[in-house]
Amino acid sequence: MDILNTTEAATVLCLLMLSANNENKPEEIGSILVNPFFIDHVSDKLGPPKDFIEKYNLALEEQGKKELERKTVATLKGAYPAFRIKTLALMTLIAGADEKFDQPEKELIARVSTGLGITMQEIEPEVRKMKNVILKNDVQPNDDES
Repeated sequence: MDILNTTEAATVLCLLMLSANNENKPEEIGSILVNPFFIDHVSDKLGPPKDFIEKYNLALEEQGKKELERKTVATLKGAYPAFRIKTLALMTLIAGADEKFDQPEKELIARVSTGLGITMQEIEPEVRKMKNVILKNDVQPNDDES
């Protein structure tokens, strides 16, 4: 992964967040798959997930987490501010999906947000908005109300 586009960079950051505490928890994986930002602006533009995961795993093995993180931040610096904020909000939701915010997850978000020049205060409204959309889409009509 020498040259990343913004979609790939956002996906790499999601994958790095999943592995930040060396655990891949189903809740965290699920939080990506139901996120409207990821669905609308990332996954549809990524191509076959299997191909990307293979490319990611190879880059991870050859370059390591720190270098991939550096490359993603460098790429996202050129993205629209809203895309950067939404990516950080998605990372925050992934980290909190298991209802624990582990230290390595906090540190990854801090490094990325610092690298992008974005504060947690800027991210919080987007986190709330994403949570609301996810909760709204998850609500099922009650059969009794039919």
